[in-house]
Amino acid sequence: ARAVDAGGAERSWSDLPLDYYAPGGGFLYARTGWNPQATVTNFQLGVPAAVGHRHLDAGTFQIWRNRQWLTRETVGYSDSIAGYGGSIVDVSHPVAHNSLLFNGLGQANAYRKGPPRIKRLESRTDYTYASVDLSDAYRAVNTPQPQRDDNPYASHVEREFVFVRALETLVIMDRMESSADDVAKTFLVHFEQAPAIQGTNTVVGVMGDQALRLTTLLPAAPS
Repeated sequence: ARAVDAGGAERSWSDLPLDYYAPGGGFLYARTGWNPQATVTNFQLGVPAAVGHRHLDAGTFQIWRNRQWLTRETVGYSDSIAGYGGSIVDVSHPVAHNSLLFNGLGQANAYRKGPPRIKRLESRTDYTYASVDLSDAYRAVNTPQPQRDDNPYASHVEREFVFVRALETLVIMDRMESSADDVAKTFLVHFEQAPAIQGTNTVVGVMGDQALRLTTLLPAAPS
């Protein structure tokens, strides 16, 4: 059909919605506009069904502005990257993504209890909102190797996103309930260049002529 269609006048992008949700994989896209300088966010709320070799990255997010990645996914297939404490992990590992860890462990490696559960989506002129319950994705059941697959430190994991368009600001609320009080909880954000720590709760990553400022509100003094 395309070969014999002469087409028509090029249309402007401006009449398209600023938000788009793909229910199959649970991907949500939100932007401030259609101009090249716009801020664009991507939220990977769910996981593809019946697909092998997926990454353990449900609940991750990416931010792009003025042709620069401010924070993005680690992509690849059977590639190795640096992990914690001098370790080496595969790009499918939770450490390779903007995810959450309990005592250094992320989502279940296999035999997961269930997929993420998207609880709410809202698209408004001023903001985009999403809430996803990731709890079942962290636990493994009926696995012959629980030490390999399960995350026994995670009791409840719920992530909420609010993208405020006019401020070009993403607010993230993570509700992380652990199995014990002494479990370390980790919020991961990836930068293409090494970021700078400012004060007790702010990290700034500069990529080209753009910058991402990460401010932790709670806890007040994160490590």
